[in-house]
This record gives sequence, C-alpha cells and structure tokens, in this order.
Amino acid sequence: MKILQFILSALILVGAIYVWGKVRVYVAKNHMNKGLAHLEKGNPLEAIREFQEATTDLGNKPEIWHYLALAFYHAGALDEARQALMKALQTKPDYEPSLKLQKKIDKTT
Repeated sequence: MKILQFILSALILVGAIYVWGKVRVYVAKNHMNKGLAHLEKGNPLEAIREFQEATTDLGNKPEIWHYLALAFYHAGALDEARQALMKALQTKPDYEPSLKLQKKIDKTT
C-alpha cells in the first residue's frame, strides 16, 4: 500500500511540475505578445519591460532576444540592443532578422 501511495504522490508531483512549466511558457508568450503590441504602438520602453519578462522562460528562443534588441534600438539604447542581439545569435547564429538588425545598428554608429 505504501508503494502505491508513493507512486501516486510521484505522479501527482510530476504532473504538477509539467503543468507549472506550461503555465510559465503561456505567461511568457503573453508578455511577448504585449511587447509586440507596444512596439507597434511606438512604446519601446513598455515593450522592453514585457520582453524582459518573457526572457525568463523563453530565453532559449532567438525571437525574444531579437524583439528585445529591436525595442532597445527604438528606444535609442544601442549598447543594450547589441547585447540582446548577441544572445539572439548565441541561440541561433544564422537568425536572419537579428543579423539584419545588427547591420542596421552598425551603420548608425
């Protein structure tokens, strides 16, 4: 009986961990979508805040770092934009949007 209780407890724990991971990714994607909306509205500072929140759980995606770099670029924070681009290109060295943005930033300095 104790083995059955242990197995049931382990399954519940694994299920809770799985669900928590899914919730965190959902929340991060929500932050990313809000950041994109702020970028479209011309609010780069709000976009930066949202994208930074999203990097917590989407930090392995080049897109989030690219959009964070784009928001920094629009806010005039070129050093921060370069740092975010480096992270985007670390996750995917041939990520074309980040390569293009990097060239654009290099031309402005």
